[in-house]
Amino acid sequence: MGKYTLIQNTKKIFCGKFKKKLSGFTLLESLIVLVAVSVLLLVGNVNFTRARNRLAEEQFIKTFETHYLYTQKMAMITGRQAQINASQDRRSLSFANQTTGVWKNQFVLEVPETIISQSVPKTIFFQGISGRNGSLKSYIWRCETLRLEITYQIQMSNGRYTKREVKI
Repeated sequence: MGKYTLIQNTKKIFCGKFKKKLSGFTLLESLIVLVAVSVLLLVGNVNFTRARNRLAEEQFIKTFETHYLYTQKMAMITGRQAQINASQDRRSLSFANQTTGVWKNQFVLEVPETIISQSVPKTIFFQGISGRNGSLKSYIWRCETLRLEITYQIQMSNGRYTKREVKI
């Protein structure tokens, strides 16, 4: 008796009095809201991707400069040769120091997908003690997100570089 009455009362409440007061959104209204939310999410995603690519390019440039100078200084400090090697596809650089006749990779730097390697020498050697290199090689990278072409011209006398940035 109690259980059956409770079910009947529940049906009366939800099917009777409140049935007319409950209303929902039409299909058209739901689609409009869905499209608006999708557009907002898409715009945010595009901006996030651009910011991430820009940050990756800036980080690559700063890391290259730091490790270039570090590798050169390690050659001067240890008195042994050091080198920067580019991979076959020029998508990564390895900075290595020679210790007891064996080359040890200290750091590998990956080139981001948004950077185009236009001119990357296969190997640059730094002499022990002086840190000099005997070449006028240059690194040229085109940063698509930053809209820059960056050139590092290696100086023959002291092994340092001059950096030139050109807007593209």
